[in-house]
Amino acid sequence: WKIWDYAAKSVQYITDKKSFGLEDIWLFPEETLVLHKGDCEDSSFLLATLLLASGISEHCVRVVLGQVSTPDGAYGHAWVVYQNERGRWCLLESTLDSIPSQLTPADPFIVPENEYQYQPQFCLNGSHLWSMGATKPQMAEYLKTRGRVQVRQRSSRKRGF
Repeated sequence: WKIWDYAAKSVQYITDKKSFGLEDIWLFPEETLVLHKGDCEDSSFLLATLLLASGISEHCVRVVLGQVSTPDGAYGHAWVVYQNERGRWCLLESTLDSIPSQLTPADPFIVPENEYQYQPQFCLNGSHLWSMGATKPQMAEYLKTRGRVQVRQRSSRKRGF
């Protein structure tokens, strides 16, 4: 909870358009830490990386890319899921102003009748990328709907996400 609370409170949500003048840019976790601002994938990558650095297995932490449907509409989003000690996947929303007092199971958020529905399209950790029923052209379409994504190569050894 301390890590989740830290990530939620220390990163001000701001769109890439406002912050960088670009449709979408994915920051490295170190950049998000220094800037103290970012959008959903920036804070999700930071949260996941901090959880991994704390010693939690990469098999229990994943970043999910997809859509969220609310009564106000649907939008592209990124969030973290964590597999707790009982084997249940829980939703760790990194864009909250304050975190809940208990872990929320992720399963109810994918039920079509739910008012707030998380629709995962891709799921990743430091080693793997899973398609949640999507195909390679759908990944390109997902990135297209998110705007133009700036992809940068890290020259040093890969750490975290």
